[in-house]
Amino acid sequence: AYRICSITNDKNGNTWIATSFNGLFLYTGKKLQLLTKEQGLSDDKIHKILVADNTVYVGTNKGLNKLDLAKINIGFIHFDTVKINGKPILSPVYELFNDDENVIWAGTSTGVERLQNGKSKSIGRRNGLCNTVIDAIIKDRDGNYWFGSFGGGLSKYSNNSFSSITEKDGIASNSVSALLRD
Repeated sequence: AYRICSITNDKNGNTWIATSFNGLFLYTGKKLQLLTKEQGLSDDKIHKILVADNTVYVGTNKGLNKLDLAKINIGFIHFDTVKINGKPILSPVYELFNDDENVIWAGTSTGVERLQNGKSKSIGRRNGLCNTVIDAIIKDRDGNYWFGSFGGGLSKYSNNSFSSITEKDGIASNSVSALLRD
């Protein structure tokens, strides 16, 4: 049995199905293929999948991988490890979010990585983030970013500064694993 943790579709009609312990399935409509470390994934324990433009991003327990969708059309599937300043992201990636400015936000075990045009900015507690383990990311209608953490509550990023909301402020738990924009 496979424990499914994330499902998404790409612009070509393919369905990507992430499992908690067994890698990633690609369903083309005709064929179901299991993709694992043999195809370049950092780990078979997947937390999140995100499709942005022509790229599939996969957050694993040992880093962030990406695959150019054009490679699927020629029958070649091999994931690359996302690098920041030449160094691979090797920490667990729990959440992936693509905003309306085509910025990829990766919630990791060490904070947040903001990826845009091949460049990255690391955001952590030193910047005001509520905790280092980030499980949920969303942007609200007013342009504020919200970060849900494991054990540290919720952070709101607005006007270039962070504010935090914790159990002391009235939220039910300091572990926030999902956020929904209404």
